[in-house]
Amino acid sequence: MGGFALVVLLALVAFIVPVFEKVFEDFGGELPAITKVSVGMSHLVTGRWYLLIGGTVLGI
Repeated sequence: MGGFALVVLLALVAFIVPVFEKVFEDFGGELPAITKVSVGMSHLVTGRWYLLIGGTVLGI
């Protein structure tokens, strides 16, 4: 069950957050702190996924 929740969370971060990032950029406003964290996680998952895999392997 935890593995499924992790997959869903990663999918949301990878596919939904970038859409909201573009919407906020179009408004031209300052992003709230939690949104900045979410966007950073999105960039990590989509752009530097190899670091997540490496960290998981090293953690195990």
